[in-house]
Amino acid sequence: MKLSELKNAIQEIIKEKLSVDEMTVTGNVAGYNTPFAFSKNSKGNVKAAEMVGYKLVKELIQQVMAEMALEEENKKSDLKEGRGRYYNLREHPMKAPSKVSVMIQEVNKMLKEIEYLTDLNIRLKKESNVGPDMYWKRTNEHFRSINERMKRVSRKLEYLKR
Repeated sequence: MKLSELKNAIQEIIKEKLSVDEMTVTGNVAGYNTPFAFSKNSKGNVKAAEMVGYKLVKELIQQVMAEMALEEENKKSDLKEGRGRYYNLREHPMKAPSKVSVMIQEVNKMLKEIEYLTDLNIRLKKESNVGPDMYWKRTNEHFRSINERMKRVSRKLEYLKR
């Protein structure tokens, strides 16, 4: 056998071994078992988390349960529809310190979002070489208004800490 014939034979064997007539990437994957994926029931979410070996954070469960209780309370009374959030919150069965803590957590989440959006704007301003003279007229008014509001919020937070 010549060297060229040997090379051809080896190449044919390699082609036969590596050739794939048909290929699928999902053929052998089992379906996903997510019975509570879109459940609004927090008990279902707890059960689903436990099924896959996870545990939900206790505070998160308490917060969700408190929100569900508040929603149920709001649904029970037609009179509460025209009332403000404060009155609904005040009559909620949770203790006052818990209510304050939950609300401060919500404020913290909102402030994180504000900080994130501000960071995005700073990055965009640097990358685009935008100067303060390029802003719309109302943007400077918004800066002043935001600064005043942040100062008021800061004073109120200081009052809450005392």
